[in-house]
Amino acid sequence: MFGAVLEVTERTIAALGAFLLLVWLMISTSPKLGLIVLIASPLLVASSFFLLRPLHHAQEVERKRSSELTGRVTDIVAGLRILRGIGGEDTFGTNYATQSQLTRQAGVATGTWQAAVQALSVLFAGLLLVVLTWQGVHEMAAGRLTIGQLVSFFGYAVFLLWPIQTFFECVQRWATGLVSARKAITLLSLRSPWIEPEHPAEIVDGDLVDPVSGLNVRQGRLTALVSALPDDTAALVDRLGRYLPRSEAPPADVTEDEFKGRAATRERAKRMAERAAIAAHDAEVAHGEWGVTLAGTDLSAFRIRDVRRHIAVNETSAMVFAGSLQRNVDPRGTASRDEAEEALRTACAEDVYDALPDGWQGEVEERGRGLSGGQRQRVALARALLAEPPVMLLVEPTSAVDAHTEARIAARVAEHRRGRTTLVTTASPLWLRHADEIALIVDGKVAVTGTHEGLLATSAAYRDVVARGMETTPLQPFADEMDGAAGRRHEGEVMSDV
Repeated sequence: MFGAVLEVTERTIAALGAFLLLVWLMISTSPKLGLIVLIASPLLVASSFFLLRPLHHAQEVERKRSSELTGRVTDIVAGLRILRGIGGEDTFGTNYATQSQLTRQAGVATGTWQAAVQALSVLFAGLLLVVLTWQGVHEMAAGRLTIGQLVSFFGYAVFLLWPIQTFFECVQRWATGLVSARKAITLLSLRSPWIEPEHPAEIVDGDLVDPVSGLNVRQGRLTALVSALPDDTAALVDRLGRYLPRSEAPPADVTEDEFKGRAATRERAKRMAERAAIAAHDAEVAHGEWGVTLAGTDLSAFRIRDVRRHIAVNETSAMVFAGSLQRNVDPRGTASRDEAEEALRTACAEDVYDALPDGWQGEVEERGRGLSGGQRQRVALARALLAEPPVMLLVEPTSAVDAHTEARIAARVAEHRRGRTTLVTTASPLWLRHADEIALIVDGKVAVTGTHEGLLATSAAYRDVVARGMETTPLQPFADEMDGAAGRRHEGEVMSDV
């Protein structure tokens, strides 16, 4: 939309130059007719201003409803299997149809006002041409114009239609651009809450300790976090990775579909104050002592970019982007082919490579729409593994895959990360059996630690959390066999070069 505004602005500048030149030629030919054009043209363009407010309102409503419809479609597609399982397809389908009709109505309203502006430009430009022609004939009849001058004047008037219509188009595009500009200003006004320490410490590897929860992620070991509430472990991982606590999304911009006039002004000021309060709170949290230490030093003492390079967090919601498989797995383009293949194999994502016709250069759709939930999760895991961070924090990395694949991934990741600090949040015994240490989280605190076998024997709370996954443990012999077979196949296959 910004590009369209810039493009029409350039044409408007050219049209203004042409308009002034034509007016000068007309005045030199007939001062009376030239003054008519000079006075009437701005008035004609200004007459469209009364249509701008309803056009602006209609475009805001259309944008809002279109955004809501897109979000609803994304939610339906992402949770289609769950909806089928609970029989919710008809309900969500009806809701989508209702929202779709509302979006269509908003689009029709926007198109109507746009058509009104365009029709007005054609009508007024045509009327100006008729008036000039009529007046020119009377000037010729009075002897003040020759027939040749009248023909030239008529040619000027016809050519004048283009500048006037361009002025109308510019007004319309600017009204549309204001809607986009308001959203862009809201986005660009956001500021990072992080500040760099005046004397940053050099980051080194060591134990990652959170005194609040009592968790100690020991260097070089695979630690598992278990909780009956996954949100508790996800919040703990955010703190360990120095991410701000998850909070509600900031309030959206006010549209005239919700409030009008002074009510809209008051509501807009209220929401701006709410966003400012959220930003101030985030800055306050980010500027103080973080509370989590690495090798005995608080994370706030390090540069934030150093923390991001040293401690990698891979969430269940990690994104897959439009582009080649190579760019998704190795976005910086720094890894060799062998390293990328090994990351894919460790994440059990070879099937994604095989499914794409062009291998590494195969195109992945936006948000990985052509991939299943499990495939997207494994591609994101491969990307995290390829980064080779000294500390890796994995949040439910296999929640969207079947038990057989989960068993293979757990074994491969444990072997791949051996000797490096790794933490995984999960309640699956297929992961827990590979953990060097397990911490049970209750109400945000470490309740008990130990090994999988030891906790099963001594902790009833631990058994209650992991019992629902105990039936998957007999799959491990099969997983070991498949892992060996996959490894032998990997050694014999050659992926096409990037």
